[in-house]
Amino acid sequence: MFYLSDSEFRALKEVDIRALEERVREALIYRQASGLYSLHLDDCGLSVSSRLQRFRRDIDEYAKAKAAKKREETRSRAWKSGDELLYAVRKMVRRMEEEEKEWQLIRIDDMIRSPRTFDEHLEIPVHYQWRRAVEDSWNFGTIRFLHDVDQIIHCRSRPASRAPQSWRSSASRHSFDIGNICDRSRSKRCAII
Repeated sequence: MFYLSDSEFRALKEVDIRALEERVREALIYRQASGLYSLHLDDCGLSVSSRLQRFRRDIDEYAKAKAAKKREETRSRAWKSGDELLYAVRKMVRRMEEEEKEWQLIRIDDMIRSPRTFDEHLEIPVHYQWRRAVEDSWNFGTIRFLHDVDQIIHCRSRPASRAPQSWRSSASRHSFDIGNICDRSRSKRCAII
């Protein structure tokens, strides 16, 4: 699981749960979800924004319903999606508060960059910093994940009229550049085995 992004963190910090409950209740009474726009819930993470969309859709269907049976069905669905929205926001706010406490003692750089070149030995560093108490100074560290690659990339093209030079074939087997692969893949078919 990744940490919340800075924009999600800021948006969740701004959320007032009581105001949200009031706006959801008003949306159900007046059959309009327009009061929720000012709370900027779309920025609070994917789970909140998807439930917000569902709630808006259910409120719109409830407002359009004419027959009594259809009104009751859509009203029930809107109430349920409103409860799910409130639950999702509360859950994300709790997660934000936990991350904020954890952030005071440990920080992990989870923005892992993809390697520029590949060879038979792949290494991915993950940087972190930690301290035992808030008053202590930060300690820095790195965890390196190593992987030996078993796959060989073969590019198929027209058969060569003569055998390739041995130094060229061994160099291409042990190391290659991603940019070169992209250039070659436009002109040849590449397969990973």
